[in-house]
Amino acid sequence: MTTTRRELFAYLCVFSFVKVYAVQLIIGNAGYLILLALTGALGTALALWDGVAVKSRMFMAWMLFLVWMCICSVVGGQGALYALYYVGSIAIWLLINEWYLSRGSLALLKASKIYVGAAIVLTLLQQLFFTDIFGTVESGSGNLRNFLASDNFLGYYYTAYIAVCLILDHIECKKVRVSSYVMMAVCLISMVKAWSVKSMLGIAVIILYVIFAYGKRWSKKLNVTTLTVVYVVIFVLVVFMDIQSYSYGFIETMFQKQNTVASRSQIWAEAIKNIAKSPVFGYGVPDGGRLHINDIGRSYPLSSHNIFLEVILEGGFIGGGIFALSYIGGLVHGDKTCGKDDRYEFLMLLFINFIFLVMQMASGSVYFPFYYMPLVLIDNMGRIRKTGERKSKGIIGKETGVHSN
Repeated sequence: MTTTRRELFAYLCVFSFVKVYAVQLIIGNAGYLILLALTGALGTALALWDGVAVKSRMFMAWMLFLVWMCICSVVGGQGALYALYYVGSIAIWLLINEWYLSRGSLALLKASKIYVGAAIVLTLLQQLFFTDIFGTVESGSGNLRNFLASDNFLGYYYTAYIAVCLILDHIECKKVRVSSYVMMAVCLISMVKAWSVKSMLGIAVIILYVIFAYGKRWSKKLNVTTLTVVYVVIFVLVVFMDIQSYSYGFIETMFQKQNTVASRSQIWAEAIKNIAKSPVFGYGVPDGGRLHINDIGRSYPLSSHNIFLEVILEGGFIGGGIFALSYIGGLVHGDKTCGKDDRYEFLMLLFINFIFLVMQMASGSVYFPFYYMPLVLIDNMGRIRKTGERKSKGIIGKETGVHSN
């Protein structure tokens, strides 16, 4: 595939895999499904032809996850179709990204930056000047459908987008561009406008890290083991021990989120009860990708509002284990393959991924391919390092038969 065709295909991939609500209004779910099938098939074929698919640890882990989730879905009466769609789309997105990076091509990262960046700017403009134009997300939620996605989902797109911007800055100019700082500010303002508190705080912490820690020696104290342990401790304290209950009043008054924090604890308790009823196979992947079986006395059931509880609910402890191990495997591989000159970039991505998972501790939205860009970049640190070396030598964009692992 020539460089021009590869760049055009990159934009088609991003358009197909990053579902924008405003676009969905025009082409519908059927249009997105057709585009996803076509680009996914072509991307998989290219990766198979180059041998990237069989060498990709992350892709193979997600294919194992896909097979298991299909089994769980059949056992749980959901059918395998939704598992194929939701889990499969992420597996193929991971593979296509890996194929581009294996070719030393930045085309997909650049297309992602431009397309998602434009959607973020348009989202903020809508939030400022065209409030409520798309109506509400779901009955009773009170959240708005923004240009890109629901208020509660925006922050996860934004964390992934910031990771892409910073890595491209590192490869292309070895420093954070002014434009990246501007877009980080746009992301934060957008989250303040949406008032999704967990995402607003998460984006703010990432910006503080970029300003005060990124590239600083003391940031090297971070590592995969430390952040994994910290995350597990936070998870246990928040989800199982309900430590936040001691500050319900302060949190709800400070952030004007009446009953939101307390209700999360109730939802998690109900999710755990449902996990105990089907710990091996779970309940399968439903239409929409979120399992609405947790009833806490409202007029409608709710999803688990927690990424790992959601995966375990749908795929049992085996599914949760595969999901967690694929994550840890990607982090460890990135740690081993990043070079000395890319250490700060690895730590930055590691921190962004940590913040993403902490934010997702209160959200069960799992199956959005672009969410996993920090993990994609971490797992491909070796390829990013070699791509940066080729860029410095002025040979980026030329076809090569050499693939880095």
